[in-house]
Amino acid sequence: MIRSAKTIFASDPPLADTLRLMLPDAPTTRLLQAALLQGDAAGKAWSQWRQTVSDPKAFLASDRVGIKRHLPLLYRNLTNLDVDLGRDIEPYFRAARAREELRSARYRRFLGEALNALYQSGIEFVVGKGVTIGETLRADPVLRHSHDIDLLVRSQEIPAAADALRSAGFTSPLSHSPRSEKRFDHESGLPVELHDRLYRTPFYNGDLAGVWSRARAGNVVGIPVRLLGDTDLLVHTLVHASVVPQRCGLSWIVDVVSLLQQRNVEGTLIDWPQVTRLARQSHATLPMYVTCQYLGMTFKAAIPQNVMDELRRSAAKVGPLQHLAALDGVRADLRHRRLQAILDASRWRSRLAIARAMLLPPPEYLKAGHPDIGAMRLATLYFTRPLHFIARQARRIRNRLRKRVAPAQDFGAILPGNLPEPQGGN
Repeated sequence: MIRSAKTIFASDPPLADTLRLMLPDAPTTRLLQAALLQGDAAGKAWSQWRQTVSDPKAFLASDRVGIKRHLPLLYRNLTNLDVDLGRDIEPYFRAARAREELRSARYRRFLGEALNALYQSGIEFVVGKGVTIGETLRADPVLRHSHDIDLLVRSQEIPAAADALRSAGFTSPLSHSPRSEKRFDHESGLPVELHDRLYRTPFYNGDLAGVWSRARAGNVVGIPVRLLGDTDLLVHTLVHASVVPQRCGLSWIVDVVSLLQQRNVEGTLIDWPQVTRLARQSHATLPMYVTCQYLGMTFKAAIPQNVMDELRRSAAKVGPLQHLAALDGVRADLRHRRLQAILDASRWRSRLAIARAMLLPPPEYLKAGHPDIGAMRLATLYFTRPLHFIARQARRIRNRLRKRVAPAQDFGAILPGNLPEPQGGN
């Protein structure tokens, strides 16, 4: 039985509506549908986008969400389906394809240098999702934009891996951020990042031992490598997208839909029970539910209904720590930093969950944000956090009220009691 969207959303766990702030808007979604769907569905999405956007080239030129990096994929899909792009915009697509071909050739050359340096040094590593998708799933690597190289390396081998990259001409950045010692830049600016954990947030756990055991042998630019297994690729891509602002690049959508489409063509079954197990083990069923629901409803991704039901049930049971982790992920995008934007996107059940989590956060959440303070000072945060929050809200209200007071042009028009506050200065 096919359930309506209204029925599905009514059964959502708390904060599922809030997390939809992470998803792309309608025009961007239509472009992605035109790039990923097949048959009439892709042509219909393209036609709807053309009707919605008055100036397509201006829309793409002002792109701030990363759709431009997927134009070669969009161009390939529409031309294969004999969809009329329009004489006004087809040259734009051809130019985008040509630029990406040049950029991809340079990327793959530098990728080979990095992988070969580690391989020749005898260091074991697993290549990240971008390389796995672009180099082994796509027949044409140009169709998967990549702008960095992510490698999973065991903690004890990171120093040796760093030495190998330095010997190949990669250098550590000058900044002293906590992650800088694991990042190495090629002279072209291409970064290589060495990871010994799956997620940047401490609140989502990854089955690192399982990732290594499930990794499969492969070959990338002529170098033997280990590739992420399908279940780890799915879970890692979706959870990672929920915690970093880079999700605006939209590659997570392209990667997961492409993987499921390809495995469906091959007749290769995804181990969905393992996917749900890894989601639970990572404590990330809430963002997994939202992202999988979006992909299934919007891109016809072949995600079984029993998997969605299991993710929904698990997401409904999570507590304040997972709610705060999900909110931190939403707020990683600067557009959603303000609490008001989050509340506007939330229904009453989600608002109650947000209030509970923010007013009484679990000690482990506070400890993660203040790792250097003792137990006594940690306890005082339960009193000071609400006071600081109230003070911030009061300042924002005061600033908004000040902005509403227009500069005085006619002193006779200013009523007593509405005088603007005197400005500082001599």
